[in-house]
Amino acid sequence: SSAAFEADLRGAQIDLPGEVWDKDAAAPGQARFVVQPGAGGSLNVTGITLQTPTWNGTGAISVAAASRQASGNISLNGYDVGFRWQGEADGRGLLLTTLQADERMLAAFGYPVAPWVTGPMPMAFEVHTARTSITDLQVSANLRDAALRVPLYSKDPGAEAEAILGLSQSGGAFALRSFQVSAPEFAATGTFVSGPDGAWQRIDVARLVLSETDTAGMIERRPGGFAITADGQALDLRSILTGAAVGPATAALPAVEVSGHFGRVLVAEGRWLSDVTASALYSGGAWRRVNAGARLGNGSSVTFDLADAQGGQDVTIRSPDAGELFSALGFFQGATGGTGEIKGKLNDENGRTLTGTVRAENFRIARAPALAQLLAVASLTGTLDTLQGQGIAFSSFEAPFRINATTLTLQQSRAVGQSLCITVEGTLRRAEGELNLGGVIVPLCPVNRLLGDIPLLGDLIVGEGIGATNYRVTGHTSS
Repeated sequence: SSAAFEADLRGAQIDLPGEVWDKDAAAPGQARFVVQPGAGGSLNVTGITLQTPTWNGTGAISVAAASRQASGNISLNGYDVGFRWQGEADGRGLLLTTLQADERMLAAFGYPVAPWVTGPMPMAFEVHTARTSITDLQVSANLRDAALRVPLYSKDPGAEAEAILGLSQSGGAFALRSFQVSAPEFAATGTFVSGPDGAWQRIDVARLVLSETDTAGMIERRPGGFAITADGQALDLRSILTGAAVGPATAALPAVEVSGHFGRVLVAEGRWLSDVTASALYSGGAWRRVNAGARLGNGSSVTFDLADAQGGQDVTIRSPDAGELFSALGFFQGATGGTGEIKGKLNDENGRTLTGTVRAENFRIARAPALAQLLAVASLTGTLDTLQGQGIAFSSFEAPFRINATTLTLQQSRAVGQSLCITVEGTLRRAEGELNLGGVIVPLCPVNRLLGDIPLLGDLIVGEGIGATNYRVTGHTSS
């Protein structure tokens, strides 16, 4: 036999977590239950129907009072929920629940995760209770079929990933206590520190591994944003420096103050800085201030400064060792000594673009294969011998440039020395490694006419009996 019960919910006020699941009084609502007795004093609620303007549910529940067990399955607005509860004689209990969730379901319960996490994310809840109180709650989410788009990291559906959150009850609300996330080339563990209202105030990151990054740190909630302090073995800046990290996930970030120290920082493939200390401000979808100091490969210092200015951000990079600086940044190899400076303007015209000038003084270039080939073509054997030995001395180098995500463009660049002067202009396609450069090689500059009077791509020029030779270099950087 069975019994059916119906409840008129029009006058009921229903409050569930999140706004979508609430119901004001006087709104339509109805509930229906079909109850059947089972063996051993158990009770089976075989038909459950709930209807309101914003949610609909169906399901079935089985309760065995003698063994302190309950289980059931419910479909709520199309999302399947399953649960199993086991109670103990001392009042303790364990509730295991599964939920087929996505970003819409979580937003409805007051936990918006889009645009950072979207797609299916089956969840499992492990709830420990003591009579009517929850003593411990752990939530795990299978993110294999979800897309992750968080600052500095992204994952497409299909790659294995998992998140585990620990929560505790405080003042009737649940507060985050710990987290553990694992995904391809990404792992993070840490704990939350909550305020009196139960909201998190600080996140202590025990370890964060992201590509080449390996660090620990702390995130503090501040009025209008966050403050991040980090201290780690390594930091991978490649996606930030190339602009690949810019997107909806980063544009949606509030103001972030960042400070930290790292043993090594990766600025490009195979190019590291060491002993890096930095502070920065990110706001409005862009870096507004950056002040950093580091050591180059030979221990020389380098500083980097970025500041908001009219028309973009002013960028300045300085080092007392121009050769090592150019090598670290991938400009060219073989330079030693001298002082170097890069000054430019960073803006968003035609994409993220840095326009400026590279300057260096009193440096040498030695054993540079590309320059050696040019000198051989120009039949400057004496200068070539110097290059292979102690190196060619240059008193100055100046290179106006423009660089964006795809291309480095050099404009009327020139290096001036006693035995040799060189001009160069052209382009380098960064991703493909394709270059197209040209200029003039001028031996014995003091004897020749001023370098500025020599056309960059003109015919063979003869001045004071000394020849200046045009050149052009095309091909791939690997060759």
